[in-house]
Amino acid sequence: TRSLDKDLARRDFTVNAMAYSHRRGMVDLYGGTDDLSRGILRCVGKAEKRFDEDALRIMRGLRFMSVYGFIPDDETNSAFHSKKNLLREISPERINYELCKLLCGKAENLSEILSEYWDVFSVIIPEIEQCHGFDQHIHYHDRDVWEHTVASVCSIEPLVHLRLAMLFHDLGKPACYNFYNNEGHFKGHAQVSVSICKRVMKELRFDGDTSKKVLSLVEWH
Repeated sequence: TRSLDKDLARRDFTVNAMAYSHRRGMVDLYGGTDDLSRGILRCVGKAEKRFDEDALRIMRGLRFMSVYGFIPDDETNSAFHSKKNLLREISPERINYELCKLLCGKAENLSEILSEYWDVFSVIIPEIEQCHGFDQHIHYHDRDVWEHTVASVCSIEPLVHLRLAMLFHDLGKPACYNFYNNEGHFKGHAQVSVSICKRVMKELRFDGDTSKKVLSLVEWH
């Protein structure tokens, strides 16, 4: 469209719905300047409608939160959860791009995002749902499987293959769980995690070099 107003009305978030020219100056129809200064992530118009138009905006929003520390307003936050299943319709290459950028965000931001939006990530990697809240019943760990995974991801440097390896390294634990001698045991979980990792990385169209690095790290823990 040649209409600037109509163009801005279809943008994803208010902080991305500003325009500038020497003739008109700043055009900010949706309060993006104020939201930017306060670190608020808010959709333009109705959040659910924006995500209906392109569900990748969910991952994009979480990336902005991870990298830049934005906090979503209540409506946007609710829509992240309610519209998450629309991510199944998004091309794997687009999911891949946003996931990698998100995982390499600031650890303190990423920890909160992985913890709060585990249900969103489980649409992309279904095994996450089983890991969330799965008590390990073992004296080596004071966290459930997903909490341990989140801590692992956020405690390693932000290189994509390292953070991916931490994301996948224990996803096979629930499938291998046995309880004996008053403790939980996960014999063979590294190989199961490799299988999960291999499938997901193929589905998300990861390149061969990244896949090889991540699979090796997961296999050898």
